[in-house]
Amino acid sequence: MDVVAATLAKSRILGMRPADARLRIWSYLIDYAVALAALLPAGIGLVIFLVSGNFSTVPLVLSAVSALLMLVYAIVLISMNSRKGSSPGKSAMRLRSAHLGTFQAPGFARVLVAGLVFLLSHLLPVIGPALLLLSCLFDKEHGRSWLDKIAQTFVVDVRNGLDPTNPRALARAEYLLARPERDVSEHLPSLGTVDGGAELDELSAALPPKVHCGHHRRAEQRLACGAGEFRRSHPARGLRIR
Repeated sequence: MDVVAATLAKSRILGMRPADARLRIWSYLIDYAVALAALLPAGIGLVIFLVSGNFSTVPLVLSAVSALLMLVYAIVLISMNSRKGSSPGKSAMRLRSAHLGTFQAPGFARVLVAGLVFLLSHLLPVIGPALLLLSCLFDKEHGRSWLDKIAQTFVVDVRNGLDPTNPRALARAEYLLARPERDVSEHLPSLGTVDGGAELDELSAALPPKVHCGHHRRAEQRLACGAGEFRRSHPARGLRIR
């Protein structure tokens, strides 16, 4: 088993679930739609220039607005991906990117390199970006895209599994995986306890001396009935990691 397969197998044991290709493509389309919306003012300026046939400041201003919007969007996109493994599209589809080695967010350097590769793919219009975005379909074994391989990441679906960008959830999953012999029942209340953990015998011993035997017998019977109701209303459950 290669390193990638071993790492992905461990991620499944920890509770992560690989993202479906359909959801990944939708997330790419949403991210791309936001970028196209930022370019809309420049498109309007181009139409004005073509219709009027004269150079004016309006198309220039609209192009500058689009350039500013694209710069802001690029900063937001790199920040979200590097810190949280997310983007507008991934957030909408409830997906996250995680580094193969640490299962944490990819980091700035890896996201920047992948972003530059995606930007250069536009030198081959339409075909270049499309190949990068659809390349997750070519990896039948792991479902990783070419950008994933460049950034050394993989994408998970946090709707049905562990979110690796949640440090507490990831640390808890790794802790339980490292201690398979740990008895999870120690986190559960004792089935012989009543309302807050006092043992049935201790409560019986705490009763005052049996001056009136009938009264104390009825008290012990009510105490035993309460313990039975507690057992029925608090069945033992396994731990669930969220």
